Amino acid sequence: MLDAVLFNLTFSLFTLIKNSMHKTRVLVADKNEIFAHSLKLLIAKHTDIEISSTGTSYESLALSMHNKPFEVLLLDVNLLGDNVATSIAKLRELKATFRLLVMVNKTSDAYLDLYKNIPGVHAFVSKNADIDELIAAIRNK
Repeated sequence: MLDAVLFNLTFSLFTLIKNSMHKTRVLVADKNEIFAHSLKLLIAKHTDIEISSTGTSYESLALSMHNKPFEVLLLDVNLLGDNVATSIAKLRELKATFRLLVMVNKTSDAYLDLYKNIPGVHAFVSKNADIDELIAAIRNK
């Protein structure tokens, strides 16, 4: 009886530790390859976040979404073309359950008003933001 209790306690502790070590997997998609690679290097310094893949085109993004596991998509708004809302809806058709963080060049109210009512966007992040702001946005569930 005592062995069974000890086993259950050990298994519960192992499960708790294993679950607390889960890394948030991020897919980075940016038109600028140097920027995407730099983000990958900066984010990799944080042990609780893992870069699943990077892409520099809509096609490479769609392929990665099919082939790589991820929870967060960090997406350059410029990668989507002129119709951002339609492009985001198409991405949601590929995979419905992920948090979408859209990176923007401008953060003025007038600029963000263009995008703020698009369904499926969890947050906007300025490309000029401090890395700590970006990490906080990725971690924010």
